[in-house]
Amino acid sequence: SIVDKGHIYFNDDDTCIHPDLWENIKNCGHNDFISFPQLHKQGGHRIEGNVIDVGGIDSHNFIVSHEIAKNFQFNINQYEADGIFAKDCYGLARSRFYTPTPLSVYNLLRD
Repeated sequence: SIVDKGHIYFNDDDTCIHPDLWENIKNCGHNDFISFPQLHKQGGHRIEGNVIDVGGIDSHNFIVSHEIAKNFQFNINQYEADGIFAKDCYGLARSRFYTPTPLSVYNLLRD
């Protein structure tokens, strides 16, 4: 495994890291699973991040410890892979943290 400690944040090609992300999660390192709401780039909530299931979470509104993530394969050929992966990781997480603060913006870099 390339990542052997810490947490993993799955980001994609059209999403920027939210400027307030670190400030809001910096004390959550003891949690195996961290989630937060995601906004549309035009504003307004897209996904709350507290429903850990297909359609309820996106790849860039959760963070998971490497200890949990190493147990699962992220299927890049399956559109719903992020929801399946998140649900699997959440199921193994011993400690979870959810903040209602939006820390992700969907398709921010798309026209």
